[in-house]
Amino acid sequence: METVNQNEKSRISSSLGEVCKKCSGYLWWLVLLAVISVLFWGFWGGGFSGVDQSSYQAVFLTSGQVYFGKLSGTMGSFLTMEETHYLQVASTEGQQPGVPPISLNIISLEIQPHAPSGKMYISRDQVLFWENLKPDSQAVSVIKQQKEAQAR
Repeated sequence: METVNQNEKSRISSSLGEVCKKCSGYLWWLVLLAVISVLFWGFWGGGFSGVDQSSYQAVFLTSGQVYFGKLSGTMGSFLTMEETHYLQVASTEGQQPGVPPISLNIISLEIQPHAPSGKMYISRDQVLFWENLKPDSQAVSVIKQQKEAQAR
């Protein structure tokens, strides 16, 4: 009788070992899937919390350049901006007395000589910060006026 119990214990032990091996295999795949999901979400999906999709954003770069447009997603280490415009600073020195010697213009990226599509990929390393713009901001007003003029 002792032999039967020993054989039975052995069989139960090996069965449990096989079940544990299967479970650990499934657990390993589950952990791997979770890690991949987190990486995918962080790099491509929800890379910027707080972006108001119904509004425009201003993105300030380490170079001092400012871009206006709609942040629409991330791709690896790049942010995607659509309807991209940039701030052009021009000197108006000597033109009119009493007027500040600097003129700021918002220019659509699409009207450049090389005719880009208006979608721009910005390296995250170059971004100092970004802001949601209010619908009544001067920058948004200028962008909307330019869009209306292009539609005509």
